[in-house]
Amino acid sequence: MNQQLISATKYSLVLFSLLSFSSAALSESLQVNWLDNSDNEEGFIVEKRLLESTTFEFVSTLPENSNSYTDSDVIADETYCYRITAFNEAGESLSDESCIEITETDGPEGPA
Repeated sequence: MNQQLISATKYSLVLFSLLSFSSAALSESLQVNWLDNSDNEEGFIVEKRLLESTTFEFVSTLPENSNSYTDSDVIADETYCYRITAFNEAGESLSDESCIEITETDGPEGPA
């Protein structure tokens, strides 16, 4: 009788994310940062929504070991909420969401 030994490795994926943003949330772009506490992710999915919306939209898929994304599609006087999903062959690990209001600045000299 032939027997075949099958070996399976169980993967786990835990994303402990602390979303943070660049120090100045300018109307042109916004940098979203997170802590990558996982050592076995295959990548990250970035999603965002407007504060008044309940639906997140896909923004980007990033490679493993990523810890930031620059969103160039933001406008002043809006509040955006972001969440990051780490993924691997075992599944997905979703972060909490973080929100930030985008404000317009007049440059280093201030308003005219």
